[in-house]
Amino acid sequence: VANAHKPIIDAAPAAVESLACSSRAVVAAGAGCVAAIIKSQGVRSVGILPAAVPKLLETANAAAVSLADAKTAAAKAAAELAETEDEAAAAAAKAAAGARDDEGAVLVASLKAVDTLMETLAQFVSPYLPDMLRLLLSPALVPPIGGDGDETETPEDALDKESSAFQAAQSAAALRTIVAKRVPHRLLLKPLAEAYDSCLASGGAGGAAAASPGARGGGARDARGGAVRSEERRVG
Repeated sequence: VANAHKPIIDAAPAAVESLACSSRAVVAAGAGCVAAIIKSQGVRSVGILPAAVPKLLETANAAAVSLADAKTAAAKAAAELAETEDEAAAAAAKAAAGARDDEGAVLVASLKAVDTLMETLAQFVSPYLPDMLRLLLSPALVPPIGGDGDETETPEDALDKESSAFQAAQSAAALRTIVAKRVPHRLLLKPLAEAYDSCLASGGAGGAAAASPGARGGGARDARGGAVRSEERRVG
């Protein structure tokens, strides 16, 4: 049937709208729907990307910020429960862990959608690279400084490798490799350089800022600018 794909494409606006829902389960389902549409329709879904991808990445970036806060709260609540072992502390620990897992579930679904986008339509992702890199380099999804290289090594996730927060960090680690391999370097270099300063700022005491305090100065910016100009001259 010539127009058999049309009902699927027509469902995209509803899927995108669901990303703004207050229910985290609905948001995760919406991200899954976006991924399914892109995967099933391939190049036919190019027309939905300008509406779907920015909203997907906006949702995922917000969830990453919330996840970072929720992971901190969950670790604190778990420590308090270990000290007091009372019912109030137990309830607080359960609520904090639930919030962490809810945000992790949204991120897992969103990152799967990004993975589907990279697998199916990687040649169309360049307009979305800044927000995509911001997501993949967010503090909730990268290893702490001085770690052993495990992309997901945090006190709470190390106890449960089936947690959504752990799975989200694993997915982000895999996507960082995929993006580096599938996006032409001439397109990746500039947004990656622009992401550098935000990584330093958002990393805080446990991130890149602590690892390279000297990189905050103009020398680092000049080096990055020179690299961009060099690449532009090479491509030109």
